[in-house]
Amino acid sequence: MNNETMSSGHGLVGRGDGTKPAFHILTDEQREKIAAAAFELLERVGVRLTEPEAQALLHGAGARIEEERVHIPAHLVEEAIQSAPSRISIYTRGGERSMQLGGTSAYYGAHTDAPDVLDPFTHQRRPCREEDVRRNAVLIDALPNISYTTASGLVADRPPEIADRVSLAQCLINSTKPVLAMPVTLQARADSREMAALAVGGDVLSLSKGDVLSPSKGDDALQARPI
Repeated sequence: MNNETMSSGHGLVGRGDGTKPAFHILTDEQREKIAAAAFELLERVGVRLTEPEAQALLHGAGARIEEERVHIPAHLVEEAIQSAPSRISIYTRGGERSMQLGGTSAYYGAHTDAPDVLDPFTHQRRPCREEDVRRNAVLIDALPNISYTTASGLVADRPPEIADRVSLAQCLINSTKPVLAMPVTLQARADSREMAALAVGGDVLSLSKGDVLSPSKGDDALQARPI
């Protein structure tokens, strides 16, 4: 059944790369329509971009600038997509490859940011504490089928302004696997990067192998903010 694709009422089932089964919700035609609509939005509506250096780079490449709104033509988006690597390797702190992101690869981690836990000793539900995150980080580090470490809970016994970094610190101290950080502010993201640099020897450039991952969140899909 190599490279075959079978249509069903809810999606397409086939082998995405000839060896692994793949499930597709959208047809190729539907994906192309979504991509075309995205290209049109970027060119006609544009993106609000406040960073002058980024504006200058895009303008030099052919984008149209109107105040803080950048209108990006489709060919620039396509060129950027083509220039991006098809696979990204993520490494442990010891330099061993933990994940290769791309294609149909799939990896697993633990849950993140649980406000409550089931106490392993009293079997009672209670708010998560820093010690719970530490204990879970130790467990995650020992599990061979978990590829990255996560801050498994929102620590309630530390000030909320720094709770995300307290959790990250426990992950960095108790695991050498790649860490999924969950900063809630831009300052927290900057602090997380500095903490990760210290964990690998104090050099931010040492993070180029992807020791720490961070999701990108925003309330406006057409607004880009500096990180």
